[in-house]
Amino acid sequence: LLVEQLRDQPLLALIGPSGTGKSSLALGGIIPRLREQGPVCLVRTRPGRDPFGALARVLQQRSTAPGRAEDPAATRGDPEDRASPAALRADPFLLGRLLRRQARHRNQTVVLFVDQLEEVLSSTDAQTHRAYLRCICLASDDPADPVRVVLTLRDDFLGRLALDTDIRRALSRVSVVHPP
Repeated sequence: LLVEQLRDQPLLALIGPSGTGKSSLALGGIIPRLREQGPVCLVRTRPGRDPFGALARVLQQRSTAPGRAEDPAATRGDPEDRASPAALRADPFLLGRLLRRQARHRNQTVVLFVDQLEEVLSSTDAQTHRAYLRCICLASDDPADPVRVVLTLRDDFLGRLALDTDIRRALSRVSVVHPP
């Protein structure tokens, strides 16, 4: 059911109490099912105290991982169109552009998995977490794009996400994960 939701809804928010298996559901269920349907590139991140730094590091690792051809678009062109923490923070649409470019370059669906999204809400200032949430939500704003975002969030943080219109729209449908 959740994999089917990802066809029409490019962002899937798995919400539930701590310890219910949200991450396991994503990594052990959803991602393998997506891979059965076609090639998938998993980009996994946790926000931590430096959410834009974590995003930049994972994007750079994906583009230069051993045995992978580097994305030529990631090393040429406009310097602002690269995955630096400052650039990702300044341009809320940059993450989506980079992920779509990666998907086209590799001819794969790119799944950005943001695990424990509550970390950004509890360890950064309001301006940083608002910018980060917009960046994540806008990365998956078109069902026709080969980019999907799966995120996990503890249910007690859900009310703090309704900060701006883009975030509310992206998270208008959530999937509640109950304890097994």
